[in-house]
Amino acid sequence: QWQTALHLLHDMSHRKMLPDRIAYNAGITACEKSSCWESAVSLLTSQRLVHVMPDDVGFSAAISSCGKGGQWERSVRLLADMGRNRVVANAISYNPVIAAFEHCKQWSLALSLLSEMINAMMEPDVFSFSAAMSACKASNQWHIALHLLNSMPTFGLVPNDVSCNIAVCACEGSGQWQLAFSLLRRMVQLKCTLNKSVYTASISACKRAATWQMAVALLQEMQ
Repeated sequence: QWQTALHLLHDMSHRKMLPDRIAYNAGITACEKSSCWESAVSLLTSQRLVHVMPDDVGFSAAISSCGKGGQWERSVRLLADMGRNRVVANAISYNPVIAAFEHCKQWSLALSLLSEMINAMMEPDVFSFSAAMSACKASNQWHIALHLLNSMPTFGLVPNDVSCNIAVCACEGSGQWQLAFSLLRRMVQLKCTLNKSVYTASISACKRAATWQMAVALLQEMQ
C-alpha cells in the first residue's frame, strides 16, 4: 500500500496540511515493506525540507528499505546521518545494515558495525550476530562465523535455529566437515529446528571428505 501512503502525503500537502513526523514515518514504513527504497529515501529527504526532523523510526525504516534493495552504501550513509542529526540509533537501525553486507561480501564492515554496537552498549540481539555470521559465511570466513556463534552466550544470547544453520553452512562451504557434523549434533542437543538445508549442507560436507557412513546416518535421521 505504499502508493496509497504516498498519495495521501501529497494530498495533505496540496490541502496545505503539513504532514507530521508520524505521517512521514507511516509513509516510509509502507515503502520499506514494499522494498521501495527510492521512495523511502525521497520521503526522508522531503520531511527535512519542511523542517520535520526524522526520528529513529523513520531512519530505521529507510535504512531497512535500502538494505533490502541492495543499497548497502546508502544504508551506511543513512546510519551516519542519524548521528549527525543527533538521532540515537539502536539495534533496529544497525541490523539491516549488517544484513546488507552479506550480499556484497563486506564481512569486515559487518564485524565493525557489530563491534560498534557492543562498544556503544547498544545490546546487539540474536539477529545482529546472525547477520554478521551470514556476511562471514558469504566470504568463506567460517572461523569468524563460529567465533560469533560461540560468543553469543557472553552477551546473554542463546543461538537460535537461524544462527546455528548459518554456522553449519559456513563450515560446509569451507570443507570443514567435522565441524559441520559437530554443530549438527549440537543443534540436536539444543532441540533446534533442523531444516532440509542444514542436513543437505552436512551431507555435502561428508561427501567432500568421503565419509559416506556419516552421510548415510544423516539421511536416516532426516526420515
